[in-house]
Amino acid sequence: MNKTLIYDAVNRGYRWANWKNNLLFKHQPKNYLFILSQPYAGSTILHQILSNHPKISPLNTFGTREGFGLKVSRKQLEFNRLWDKAYEIPFEKLKPHWEKQWDLAAHYLLEKSPPQILRAHHIQSVFRTSYFIALLRDPYALALSYHQRNQVSIKEAASFTMQCFNYHLDNKIGIDHILYIKYEDLTDHWEITKKDLQLFLSQMDQLDLPKSLKAHNQTGNIDELKNMNEAKFSSIEQASWDELNHYFLLHEELLQTFNYSLRISPGA
Repeated sequence: MNKTLIYDAVNRGYRWANWKNNLLFKHQPKNYLFILSQPYAGSTILHQILSNHPKISPLNTFGTREGFGLKVSRKQLEFNRLWDKAYEIPFEKLKPHWEKQWDLAAHYLLEKSPPQILRAHHIQSVFRTSYFIALLRDPYALALSYHQRNQVSIKEAASFTMQCFNYHLDNKIGIDHILYIKYEDLTDHWEITKKDLQLFLSQMDQLDLPKSLKAHNQTGNIDELKNMNEAKFSSIEQASWDELNHYFLLHEELLQTFNYSLRISPGA
């Protein structure tokens, strides 16, 4: 059977399962929780961890777990323009459909779709009482992943990565509730990151890791939280690394804003 048909059927099932709560809680105040992240930053893993909490309802738990992948979203969106800042996503139209998918009895309604990183202010204006978790990752790992997975040049991948870092910078101003965390802290220092999340979000006492995780990367499945940066670095030639450094040097101040720095070589 076509994967998209299965995908849509699974999400229809979730919608029907939530219908009673959604009828009861339709007019109650809601807390929305959005993950802001560029592709390959670890948002799928973070989404799984948050979805494991009983007081969080994810919008989508299938595939890459993105709300933009829902059938109702696909009907509304121009997918070739999702990364075009001039394209205004119709969140006002999507909101009532998404609220039929979430379990409105939950304390937080969770969503993550990478192109939302450049639309946080619009999201906040539509989804009142929104909380944002901005997830960053080592820019070298991000650029290499984007280069390998999308078959684009190193320069294009580095440019896209710095563009996303600038979106993170823009979101530091005018967003009421936002927490910045790093992939490296998520994977290497989970207990500390867990406390940061619990301080940021109320009623998160039971924020535990799920029994299994599924990563959106070339390996697919992981048994535990694991930092994959070094494995990514080991696959790159020095010439490509030098090209990344040449580009990142132009944006060194931006990197330092988020406590990242230039690397001389993959092992540095």
